[in-house]
Amino acid sequence: MRIIKAQDIENATRDQIVKEFREDFTMFISQEARDYAEAKGIRIISKDAQPKPAKPEHMTHLNGTKLVLKNHPRIILRGKIDTFQAKTLEVQILAEELGQRNMVNMLGEVNDYARKILVAELMETELDDGLTLIGLNEKELRYVSQHPAQYFGVGHIAPSYTMGKLAVELNLLRAMSREVELAAINAFADGTGPVERKDILRALNRLSSALYIMYLEVLAEGGEG
Repeated sequence: MRIIKAQDIENATRDQIVKEFREDFTMFISQEARDYAEAKGIRIISKDAQPKPAKPEHMTHLNGTKLVLKNHPRIILRGKIDTFQAKTLEVQILAEELGQRNMVNMLGEVNDYARKILVAELMETELDDGLTLIGLNEKELRYVSQHPAQYFGVGHIAPSYTMGKLAVELNLLRAMSREVELAAINAFADGTGPVERKDILRALNRLSSALYIMYLEVLAEGGEG
């Protein structure tokens, strides 16, 4: 029986992109060799082991073990959140260019909030119900967004290009957040059973309220850009 040492594994895997060493019943893998393989990230597998089939291009991982079609409702939701975050960064750059430091900070908070939602969905963990956004809790976000005249001296004004680029972009973000929310409803509430991930649905509702408040704040200041 051949005794495999660390040098044998190094020689056998030196030129491989995917590091693996195939053993068979004629071999004895020494502990030294096993330690070396572990340190170098080399898998020791049976000679007769079948390689894992490649992931089909039209499929992706829902979690660590399950493959689904890329048009699965939860995958669509992840894409919507990704697009929303990309747009948030774009609007944040605009706010920075306009010298709107407070709005830059709030948009950063919005982006972090969206990231928490995405991570909770990916990891299948519960969102913290105590999360605040732009300094307001769920009840405060709802109240302020529903009573703009009381807080900003303006009513529910229909968007117009005359409001300026920042207000228009914030309104677009608000609309995109609604699309994310609809994608979440499609993913977690199909109408045939109990609603899942109420924490995510609640968080997304808060998100659109916060963006509407930010939009109103810009309007109250006379618009910028």
